[in-house]
Amino acid sequence: MTIRVTTDVPFGNAANVLVSENNGTPEVSFTSHPHGGTESLWFCFRVIADGAPLTCLRIVLTNPDTLLGVGHGDHVYPVVKRNTDSPDADWERLSAGTAQELPDGRWNVYWDIEKPGTPLDVAVCYPYGPDELSTLLNDADKAFSVDTIGVTQHGRPMPRLSNDPGTAGGDRPGVYLMARQHSGETTGSWVLDGALREFTRHRENAPLVWAVPFTNLDGVIEGDYGKDPFPWDLNRAWSSPAMRHEILVIQRDAERWRKRCRPVFALDLHAPGANENTGVYAFQPDPGRATGAWQRSNQWAIALRDSIGEYAWNEFDRVVHYGSRWQGNQTMQRWFEERGITALGIETPYGSVGTTVLTREIYREIGARMARVIIERCRSIS
Repeated sequence: MTIRVTTDVPFGNAANVLVSENNGTPEVSFTSHPHGGTESLWFCFRVIADGAPLTCLRIVLTNPDTLLGVGHGDHVYPVVKRNTDSPDADWERLSAGTAQELPDGRWNVYWDIEKPGTPLDVAVCYPYGPDELSTLLNDADKAFSVDTIGVTQHGRPMPRLSNDPGTAGGDRPGVYLMARQHSGETTGSWVLDGALREFTRHRENAPLVWAVPFTNLDGVIEGDYGKDPFPWDLNRAWSSPAMRHEILVIQRDAERWRKRCRPVFALDLHAPGANENTGVYAFQPDPGRATGAWQRSNQWAIALRDSIGEYAWNEFDRVVHYGSRWQGNQTMQRWFEERGITALGIETPYGSVGTTVLTREIYREIGARMARVIIERCRSIS
């Protein structure tokens, strides 16, 4: 039997791939490819077995200490799709991994897969790309229009969804949503998916919603992780003029949006390190820098925390206090704040909240709960 590994799949990413055998069990070891960035985390690849069917397989993530926040990887729950060629194939979660310390103090983390089937796709979390967005749009039954607001640095058209184009000088409450500034943070896409489905249910009673589903579309398609890549991290590129073309495109679009509604709120959806399992939390402005902006955002943070309920971290409303390689950077939140619009960043874990393993349905439920709060607050200030 011959085992091959390929990254020539949607969102493919893996490096230092080695195929071996461990006490009779086939083993594939790998690490995440940084794709030129300073941070890596995302992985996605396909295992193909020629000959006799696989009865078991061990996958081994090497050098996890070099990935964003992974630590020993004991809270990482990858997803797999067995028998990928089957029309009924779907992603499923693996159990938590097992850390394995090596003689020199390094360690690996591994997962044993029974009856893996072949081809077998493996990823750090449920992928979300153009096909999943198409499913959302079909399910939404034309509730959202899709418009191209510009192109990426590699020339790909950037889509933006809207439930209404608004009108010049309009007073309908408006919200601006985005996901995937860091392209591997797929939980943000699933949360956005759930929020948009909830807005669809409310139709004309929802606020005016404009949403950018793939801010770093190039990274999504090419299998990048997307945090702190060169030449500039998208969420550190919100200066005027912008330091990334995609941010310039979104800034122009957000300026149109705020002139066609009564702008109320902006939301940026992220994921933390893959080993974090404390729960969903929000990043808001430093009150020492901007007291008024912090007070406004804190009211939103409290309301969202209460709606998220059991999936929220007890330290939900956090202040941004972390170092950056990009000095003097400008983030999405600060750009909206400077225009008088409250903005929050939400971090949703990849794998679990405590002992609760996260699924696509839970991600969508988190998004739906947040959407209901956004609708209620927009109505209260109408």
